[in-house]
Amino acid sequence: MSLRTHGAIRLLTVLVTLCILVLGCAPKLEPTYASSRAAKLRDADARRVDDCEFVGRFSWSIKPSIENGKNHARNLAVERGATDIVWEPVYSSAAVGGVIVGAAYRCGR
Repeated sequence: MSLRTHGAIRLLTVLVTLCILVLGCAPKLEPTYASSRAAKLRDADARRVDDCEFVGRFSWSIKPSIENGKNHARNLAVERGATDIVWEPVYSSAAVGGVIVGAAYRCGR
C-alpha cells in the first residue's frame, strides 16, 4: 500500500469518527450497577487473599467511569463464586482506552 493510499484511509477514518461523534450516532454508555450479590464483594489486598482460592481475572472498560468498569467486573466475578477482589492499576492505551482488571478470589471467612 502506498503512503498516499495509507494517508487517505487514515483521513477517511478520522472524518467518519468525527461525523459519528458530532451527529450523536456514537453508542451511549449507560452506567452499570453492581448486583446485590456483587455489592457484597469485598475489595481486598494481596495479603488478605493469601489463603483463598483464585477464581479468575475479570476486566472491563472504564468508560464512562472507573466505578462502572469495576461494577461490570464485580458482576462477572460473583457469578463465578468470588467473595473478594484485588484491583490492579488501570491499564490505558490509545488503542483500547482504559481497562480495569480485578483478580477475584473465593475466601472461606
